[in-house]
Amino acid sequence: MSSDFTVTFWGTRGSIATPGFRFNCYGGNTTCVEIIAGDARMIFDAGTGIRDLGNKLLGQAQQGAHFSIFFSHTHWDHIQGFPFFTPAYIPNFRIDIYGMRNNAQSVQEMLQGQMQQAYFPVPFEAMQAQIHFHELTGPIQIEQATIHAFGGGHHPGGSTIYRVEFAGRSVVFCTDCELDLMLERDPGEKFPLAPGTPRQFPSDLMEFIRGTDVLIVDCQYTDELYAQRINWGHGSLSTVVALAAQTGARRTFLTHHDPEHDDETVTEIVEAAAQKLAVAQPACTVHGAREGMTISVGD
Repeated sequence: MSSDFTVTFWGTRGSIATPGFRFNCYGGNTTCVEIIAGDARMIFDAGTGIRDLGNKLLGQAQQGAHFSIFFSHTHWDHIQGFPFFTPAYIPNFRIDIYGMRNNAQSVQEMLQGQMQQAYFPVPFEAMQAQIHFHELTGPIQIEQATIHAFGGGHHPGGSTIYRVEFAGRSVVFCTDCELDLMLERDPGEKFPLAPGTPRQFPSDLMEFIRGTDVLIVDCQYTDELYAQRINWGHGSLSTVVALAAQTGARRTFLTHHDPEHDDETVTEIVEAAAQKLAVAQPACTVHGAREGMTISVGD
């Protein structure tokens, strides 16, 4: 059994892909994260970044390969890479797909729907890999990794947060979650909360994330931008930092970067978050997730 526990970011952009030289540092592909835990290969979301990941996996086609794809939800930017995921068309691959039913339609129905002829020239039936769909109802075991799902992420249509545990370490994948609307606050309290106002999170969310080694979290908005985009389903800087500090997440990686935010702007957000976290919880660090970045969970 391999002891590797790594995270690779194949797509870190939110909402829509953003090609161009102004986005070279953090990348323009939409959300796709690969987690390898021992002998288990897991992919979280199938944004445009999954295309490059699929091309890398083609080298394993001769001997066959098995991996699992988990969906946080099925908005366009998290599923639009799936029709371009080449391993799905190759019989030697076995793919298990997991998700919660956040809408009236299942993950399977949504993935098949986007490949109808009105939207895409190649039908889902052209995919020759062994594809199996599973609706999550509780923790699952893949090889030596345990995957937990938290279905309470606040996002239009719903969103699922995941926690992967392996060899005494853990990674939490928390994207498209409007943390501000999950806060416990007085009915008459001004909203959104000012940056310096204490945040109180639901206890079940706190327990789900508490003590994780790596927290991958949606931080699409500055505090100022969030005030203009309430109910859009994404995180704000001060609230994300508060969550990282209160849960004791050892390393936090900000992701789902706004498509209007170039490299300079994302760097400013990361630096501002780092300054806040250094005061709130000096033992923890914050980083900007970059396309192509691989980290070891144990480092």
